[in-house]
Amino acid sequence: KKDFVEKDEFDKNQRMMLNFGHTLGHAIEKYYNFEKYSHGQAVSIGMLLITYFSEKNGITFKGTFDRLKNVLKKYHLLYEERKNIRDFVEISLNDKKMRNNNINIILLKKIGVGYIQSLKIDEFKRFLLGGRNV
Repeated sequence: KKDFVEKDEFDKNQRMMLNFGHTLGHAIEKYYNFEKYSHGQAVSIGMLLITYFSEKNGITFKGTFDRLKNVLKKYHLLYEERKNIRDFVEISLNDKKMRNNNINIILLKKIGVGYIQSLKIDEFKRFLLGGRNV
């Protein structure tokens, strides 16, 4: 983390990769008034949700979701939380990562290979709610 921060002090490029899971994680924290989950638990749910939908949309290699789920389970970070995805999406639209009606999310091609994807609001909603390839 230190290397990412030093190379990208203002969170404009590579440092954004550290935000994997944070967009939905912050929405989950806010949805539950910061009471139900710790920050780490909410981010782990966000990581798992983003990976689930990106695998479903053919962006992430098949099996990545299960591999991530097993790692999170091993460290007691896994919590299933898909029932409120519509609410999480709406709350995410107020995230600090929103710029000019675009939201940046971190997607994985596979474990260890991620990238920043900028989506318009309607693309973000379709990606998480309607199963659209980004």
